Amino acid sequence: PLDLPRVVNRMHDEGARVFLEAGPGTGMSRGIGKTLAGKPHATAAIHPPGRDDLGPLAQALAQLVAHRCG
Repeated sequence: PLDLPRVVNRMHDEGARVFLEAGPGTGMSRGIGKTLAGKPHATAAIHPPGRDDLGPLAQALAQLVAHRCG
């Protein structure tokens, strides 16, 4: 099983600050948010439930631009 807090904390320790959830839902984004509460980070779910496909994708891309990723 995946030890999400351990993996996320290690990624953060190594410099990751922006996390994109590519699958359906927002479960990973919520878990990452809880794990990194109080630490600098951003999460974006590309396909949250109840939303069209383009809106969340545009928001995720905007976050990447805002955080100067790429």
